[in-house]
Amino acid sequence: MEKRFLDKVKDNTTVRIWSEKRKQEKE
Repeated sequence: MEKRFLDKVKDNTTVRIWSEKRKQEKE
């Protein structure tokens, strides 16, 4: 259970970083 939770947090962080990069490229 804990591992799955950490994996989810990791995915959310990755997605956030990815979307931030996309935003910077657009501007």
